[in-house]
Amino acid sequence: MNEDKCPKCGSEKLKYGSCEHTGMGQLYYPVDCEDCGFTGKQWYALMFSGFTDDKGNDIVAIVLKEGKDVVKVHDAIANALGETGET
Repeated sequence: MNEDKCPKCGSEKLKYGSCEHTGMGQLYYPVDCEDCGFTGKQWYALMFSGFTDDKGNDIVAIVLKEGKDVVKVHDAIANALGETGET
């Protein structure tokens, strides 16, 4: 099924309404086909992909369990910054 074609007749002459968020990780657009008269909703599943600040810079958060992974990440960051010494 193609998201930009009518599911009934295959026409690309679709008229979309305003996006509606369901609050359950999904949203939909009301849609009407101008060729066959189909009326329905075009659904999308939402997936979190991150944050940006007001300037468009990506904000990165790393969540780690205690232990070796934390030491490895600390050492990798220290090396990248040119820092030396014990952790």
